[in-house]
Amino acid sequence: MHRRRVLACVVGLGCAGLGAQERPADFRLDVRPFLARYCETCHGPEDPEAGLDLGLVLGGPLDADGLDAVLDFRDALRSHEMPPKAEDAQPTAGERERMIAWAEHVLDLAAGEVPVDPGRVTMRRLSRFEYANAVRDLTGVAVDVTEFPADDLGYGFDNVGEVLTLSTLHLEKYAAVAGRIADEAWPDPDPDEPPVRRLDGESLRSSLERGSSDGVVVLFTNGSASGTVDLPRPGPYRIRVRAHATQAGPEVARMAVLAAGKSIGEVSVEAGAGDPADHVFEVDLVAGTLLVEAAFTNDFYAPDHPDRSRRDRNLFVHAIEVEGPLDERPATQLEEWLRPLDPVRGRVLPRARTVLGPFVRRAWRRDVSRAELSRLAQVVDDAVDAGESFDAGLRWAIQAALVSPHFLFRIETGGLDGREPETLDDHALASRLSFFLWSSLPDEDLLTRAGAGDLSTEAGILEATDRLLADPRSDALATNFAGQWLELRGLGEVAPDPHFHAGWDAALASSARRETELLFLTTLREALPATTLVDADFTFVDARLAAHYRIPAPDADDGFVRTRPPEGRPGGVLGHASFLALTSNPTRTSPVRRGRWILDNLLDDPPPPPPPGNDSFAGEVEPDSARSLREQMERHRERPACAVCHVRMDALGLALEGFDGIGAARTRDTGGAIDTGSVLPDGRALRGATDLQHVLATDPAFRRALLRKLFVYAVGRGIRPTDALVLERTAARLSERATLLDMIRAIVTMDAFRRRSPAH
Repeated sequence: MHRRRVLACVVGLGCAGLGAQERPADFRLDVRPFLARYCETCHGPEDPEAGLDLGLVLGGPLDADGLDAVLDFRDALRSHEMPPKAEDAQPTAGERERMIAWAEHVLDLAAGEVPVDPGRVTMRRLSRFEYANAVRDLTGVAVDVTEFPADDLGYGFDNVGEVLTLSTLHLEKYAAVAGRIADEAWPDPDPDEPPVRRLDGESLRSSLERGSSDGVVVLFTNGSASGTVDLPRPGPYRIRVRAHATQAGPEVARMAVLAAGKSIGEVSVEAGAGDPADHVFEVDLVAGTLLVEAAFTNDFYAPDHPDRSRRDRNLFVHAIEVEGPLDERPATQLEEWLRPLDPVRGRVLPRARTVLGPFVRRAWRRDVSRAELSRLAQVVDDAVDAGESFDAGLRWAIQAALVSPHFLFRIETGGLDGREPETLDDHALASRLSFFLWSSLPDEDLLTRAGAGDLSTEAGILEATDRLLADPRSDALATNFAGQWLELRGLGEVAPDPHFHAGWDAALASSARRETELLFLTTLREALPATTLVDADFTFVDARLAAHYRIPAPDADDGFVRTRPPEGRPGGVLGHASFLALTSNPTRTSPVRRGRWILDNLLDDPPPPPPPGNDSFAGEVEPDSARSLREQMERHRERPACAVCHVRMDALGLALEGFDGIGAARTRDTGGAIDTGSVLPDGRALRGATDLQHVLATDPAFRRALLRKLFVYAVGRGIRPTDALVLERTAARLSERATLLDMIRAIVTMDAFRRRSPAH
């Protein structure tokens, strides 16, 4: 019966329950004539503009594609993008409202009628940020993500399997970095006594032309004796220099000792040739190759001195020793976890399996078969047979586990056979959840819950979701999700012309990014309405950002503090220097870029690219003021091919002209007073940024857009027609005060997150 009601709306039997109207919209009498008059010319089945084929609505029973077209039709009418203002034929306000009501009623009737199709996610490797987080949580080792090629973006995010390619360069980097991770995470134990690295005179290099004599470096004028040693780790070391000197003049010979080019002390060398003395220094050093030097600093030569033994002051360096590290090495994160499991004695294979088992299970994010574990244990056994230590063998096995596809790729099972969608394996669900909320691998608790089957129920996955969000690792939602959704990662590439926008530098860019991240985290942590992201009555500033906004600065030691935005600056992202700088040109603001950013990121309604030949006018010059820019934009909107997008896009951007190209407030420029007024396609006037803030915060499109962005990030693929309908229904159920937590909880219980379609 329910499905017949849906078809009745489509084929013309009328729709009841459309609200308080004179007559419910009838498909034959109202909808079809409306489409024919205002829409079909551009959106018919032959090359439909913007991909909106309304022929799908006319063909009888609506499948998922047809209902998706109804959804786009409603949104275009609601935003007044369609029909374009340039068209002579325009619907009345009543006609527009009747079509919107008809579309919403059809979508409401269709809820639950479209067959469940959770879709499939392309097997994907970890993004470079996910890789670094996973290594950090697994081993405690920090990885510099810039070592890897930048990941391509799909639908705005770097965790979409369709675009995450694997190149030869990736493989080379993974192998090299995994080796360094293993070395740092599982170093050899320190020897019982601190080792001494000795550089005798014959192995030291002299900076002078005539170097050593009888195994001693002779410094007959100011110069140095130097050599290099390899240090296994950071820590305190003892540097010992054996030297003697010949004295002359009023001073005793002086020797400076340097480590890595920096002086660690200077001493007088009084010992004579028959009894060289040791001069000892203790210093904290870093790991790696160390250059150590002994330098003669006060040469003296008086050839006419009556005492021949006092004519020439020289320094003789016999040897340099570096002893250490002198402290007891603290256990690494990985050692604290795995060394207590090592039985120390016994055969290598079972010993290796015991140590590696928990590590590989966590790294590969699932239970590991005995055969898989035995192959890695064999790596250890082979190394020991070749004369290496057990620890060295473990390093090889750890490296092998980290270059395995089971670590580098998110391999999901479930829904692979049969003809019906299947629920994902619990371990795959655990990975989806942790990479969504932490951008990292599951912890032991989540893996244990997966092994017990707890994630297969809605209550179980919601309980796990709440726990993960309470963990500090969920800050990754700000740095990774919000960082990509709001394009904050691009701030490092913003390069305003200092002649027009003085004061922008890396420190200000960093502060601007953190302000937006803190707004997102506060909205999440304090369970504030998601609309707080665009209408917050607070912001966060440090001393650098406060000076930029011209408000009282916090103490330097306070870091970021919560405060009210200054008068005239909207709360939320619209008033943030991050957004305002990202959407400007080097020499001026760009209302078009700002309007497009809002449509794309905050409303999920990106305008199509301009038609060929319509991206500029012949003879245009760079505008030198907000006034000349506004005049030039008005010319663009006069062109019908441009007006369809620019009427709405420009209105949004012009409302933000009270802020310059790096987000500083302004009321005037070289063209005079700044005009922040504009008019939206539906006739609403915007007097500036505060009006725009209110429009976005009260528009259901913002909440729907945020839900859709979270969905793409969580699932790792684009939105298909069936997804669009589910998300539309979910957004309709969310209240105006829905929180980020409400949205996240809704997504993790969706079929698209928990299930997978069969292979075809």
